[in-house]
Amino acid sequence: MHLVFREVIPQATRQKCPRLRGRCGGEDEEVSTALDPISTSKIEDLVIDLKNKYTIIMVTHNMQQATRVSDKTAFFLLGDMIEYGDTEELFSMPKDKRTEDYITGRFG
Repeated sequence: MHLVFREVIPQATRQKCPRLRGRCGGEDEEVSTALDPISTSKIEDLVIDLKNKYTIIMVTHNMQQATRVSDKTAFFLLGDMIEYGDTEELFSMPKDKRTEDYITGRFG
């Protein structure tokens, strides 16, 4: 999982998750790669907490994670955006066959 923060997150908020402490500035930050399940859960809880106040872009190959924390999802294939929409709709009724093939495990 990669999180991209476009806004400055207050120190008090960063302290909610030690992995983010001091890492969130105005630039893109890769703050959460190869985490254990407990740390991943803490990051996801923080994202859910913050997403109403901040724009957060999460790049992940973990589709279960995307469904847990995302309101909108974009599927990219070889650098092209194939499909974008509400997360629940994209995962339950994808409009593009390539998206469906990926989320059902036919490729990828």
